[in-house]
Amino acid sequence: MAHKRIIIVIAMLLIAFGLVMVLRGSEESAGCIEDAKLCSDGSYVSRIAPECDFALCPKENLIQVETPRVNKALTSPLFVEGRARGYWFFEADFPIKLLDGNGELLAVAIAKAQSDWMTENFVLFSAEIEF
Repeated sequence: MAHKRIIIVIAMLLIAFGLVMVLRGSEESAGCIEDAKLCSDGSYVSRIAPECDFALCPKENLIQVETPRVNKALTSPLFVEGRARGYWFFEADFPIKLLDGNGELLAVAIAKAQSDWMTENFVLFSAEIEF
C-alpha cells in the first residue's frame, strides 16, 4: 500500500513538473507586440524577444548622442556628449560636424574619449563646437 502511494506521489510530481515546463515554454515563445520604431535615418526596427525591447537603430549601435537633444535650439558654443564604440575613435578622438537643415557645414570640432577607448564597448565622449 505504501509503495502505491509513493508511485502516485511521484506520478503527480512528474505531471506537475511537465505542466510547469509546458507553461514556461509557451511564455518564452510568446511573440512581441508587432510595432516598429522610426530611426533617425528613416529606417525602422522591430522588437526582439524575449524581453521585447526595440532593436538598436543602425547608427545607435555605433554612436549615441546624449546632448544636445533632438529638436532643441542650439547656441554657440555647443557642448556635445554621448557614447561611441571604442573603434569609432582614432587615438582617443574623432571629428564631429555640425550641419544646418540643408546639410551645409557650419562647424567642425574634435570629440575626445573620456576613458579608455581601446575597446569595442561604448566609451563616453565630449566635444565643444563654436559656430
